[in-house]
Amino acid sequence: MEIRPVLGKREHPVYDNDYSINTGAIIALFNDVSRWIDNQSPGGIIYGKPRLGKTKAIACITKLLRKEYNPDLPIFQLNMTFHKLNEKRFYEQFLNDIGNAFAAKGTTFEKKERLINYLLNSAREANSKKIILFIDEANYLEEKEYSWLMDIYNRLMINGIHMTTLLVGTSEVLVAKQVFIKHKLQQLVGRFMVQEHHFHGVREVKDLQICLVSYDSLLKYPLGSEWTYTRYFFPEAYRNGYRLANDAELIFDCFEKFNQELNLTGKLDIPMQYIILAINICLKDYGADKACLDRPGLKEWKASIVNAGYLQAERTNLQIEKS
Repeated sequence: MEIRPVLGKREHPVYDNDYSINTGAIIALFNDVSRWIDNQSPGGIIYGKPRLGKTKAIACITKLLRKEYNPDLPIFQLNMTFHKLNEKRFYEQFLNDIGNAFAAKGTTFEKKERLINYLLNSAREANSKKIILFIDEANYLEEKEYSWLMDIYNRLMINGIHMTTLLVGTSEVLVAKQVFIKHKLQQLVGRFMVQEHHFHGVREVKDLQICLVSYDSLLKYPLGSEWTYTRYFFPEAYRNGYRLANDAELIFDCFEKFNQELNLTGKLDIPMQYIILAINICLKDYGADKACLDRPGLKEWKASIVNAGYLQAERTNLQIEKS
């Protein structure tokens, strides 16, 4: 029998949540985004509830796009905040986010030119006619910032480079789209908001099964070994045929019952953040590193979901909605 690897304390990626998985929602998003790129759409909106895993999805989609199109495909991410930005600070933040070492130097015009040249050079070095720009927390964008982005888009187009801008945020981005339509700002809508994708969490047992299968067969550590995450934390049960995916219905039922306790109505849509946290907690607390249970049961999954903060977060959301 193969001996379980000896790792340093907290070395396993589960301890720092330092890994990613391709969920059904991520694959659906990738299919839409790749179609937008193929059709040379200038932009689209990716929206969903908070904590669904949209930010982490950007990293997953980036890997999939580079695998599909070009390993060096220029893909950048701009992270918006609620802070108001003037034009100079906007270009500086953009340069910072894409890794330019001289972001703080120069006038507004110099920063803008440096940014555009950086984007152009990135495309040329990758032998690409495409640039993909994700804007996370896009609900914080204002009309003036869209106009600055449009200038960048136009300059790139003049130089033969097509930029697809993907606005990632909450449904507030859709509200902004309707405001722009109402005020006849078709140029902004046409540049950035033509396409829409509703990003969701785990809605059905099969969604959860897809997620859990990654732990059973795809995610492995140490790298290059055959020690899947499930096998590493529950080695004896794994040897006897146990897989986390076996518990998909049980885990989903736990979330449903918690929602009923909170009097939450409507279709279940579990944020990936709490799914991943609950799985991490279950592996760490009840697996071979700590409690050494053969396998988790109902009690352990319920405790893991509670400790992941799901109930507290949903209670807070209810308070906000009622206030």
